[in-house]
This record gives sequence, structure tokens and C-alpha cells, in this order.
Amino acid sequence: MPAGTTFRNAIHIYLNNNKQYWSKLGIDILLGSPMDKEMTTEQQEFLPDNLMNSLDSSKQRMIVSTQNLYTINNNNNTKAFFTPFVIFSLLLFAVIGLGFVKNNFVQTSLNGFYGLFYFVLGTLGIVLIFMWSCTDHAMCKNNYNLLWAIPIHIIAAFFINSKKTWVKKYLTLNIILQALLLVSWFFLPQQMNNALLPIVLLSIYISYKKGFAADLPASGR
Repeated sequence: MPAGTTFRNAIHIYLNNNKQYWSKLGIDILLGSPMDKEMTTEQQEFLPDNLMNSLDSSKQRMIVSTQNLYTINNNNNTKAFFTPFVIFSLLLFAVIGLGFVKNNFVQTSLNGFYGLFYFVLGTLGIVLIFMWSCTDHAMCKNNYNLLWAIPIHIIAAFFINSKKTWVKKYLTLNIILQALLLVSWFFLPQQMNNALLPIVLLSIYISYKKGFAADLPASGR
């Protein structure tokens, strides 16, 4: 592989070639900044193809013969539409669009979704903290995805529709944090999956919707 290739880049090559975008998203969420370190020649051999090529090119004759046991049919011409970025973008636009619908059922459903959304983010944050601190998986440490999957969201989810002052302050802080995350997205020590950008924007929208939009006077008054 080219010099400067990181562990994440190497895995992305395999996943992109096979259009495994959802698997790529899961890996990018679960594995932290250690994945973005440049690999040494020896470390590149964690991939089967690299290990095979290394053994095959060894001066010592370690491989007598090779045989393909399973032929992979790659349909690289097939375009994948339902990628994480597309699905999350549609979700973002749908939530924003439904926010303009003046219907009690729709608004009640949205309020429930807002709480569920923050609960899911909080739960995911707890999982990332657990993988970081309670397991021996070195690649799960220093995970910058915790900047949007904030564990304390799991508590805030139950108060997302509350008018309490502390809730508004919490939502304001979240807007600031997510805005800073967007600004620094491509400069973080960890390569973030761009499919998560709509999720970050949705987090900002919900925080604004529940923290500020409800206090604005209706047009025409």
C-alpha cells in the first residue's frame, strides 16, 4: 500500500470496493483515532491480501502453490442508493419539513421522535465509552464520535420537551458544541464518516427547535 496509508484508509478500500457503506459507517463510529495512525510495513499485514503478497514475495520459499477456493463476483457497476448519507439526509429533510406542518398528531409524533433521537445518541455514546474504557480493544480508544454521541443525552432525552431553564441551557450548549464540531470536522485527529453530517445537523435543529423556536412569536402577531 502507498506510504502514509492509515488503518482506516486500508479498511475503507475493501469496504468501498464492495459497496459496504453501512459496515463502513459502523466501523468508523466504533473505532477511534488510533485507526488513523499510519501503518508500518509489518502492520499492513493485518489484511489478508497484504499478508499473502508479503509471504509470496519472501526470499524464503514459504508458499509452494496457490489456489482460489472461492471466486468473488464483484458487481462494481451497481450503484448503491440507500447509503447512510442518503438515508440520514432524507431523515433530516423529513423532520425539518414536518416541523412546518400545523397538525397536533404530527407535532406530538415529532416531540416523541426528538426524545427518541437523543436517547439513541446517548445510548450509543455509552456504548462507545464502554468500548473505550472497559475493553482491551485499543482501536476503540480516543473516539471523537463522542462529540456528537454524547452519553448524557440519554438523560436529556426525557426532558427534551420541557420548558425548564436548565434544559434550554443544555440545548444551547449542544448547539455550540455541534457547530464547533462541524467547523473542525475535517481537521480532527480522527477521520469522521461524512454520512454523520446530517445527524449532527439534525441534533442542532432539534436543540434549536426545542430550545428557541418555541419562544419566537408567531408571524402575523
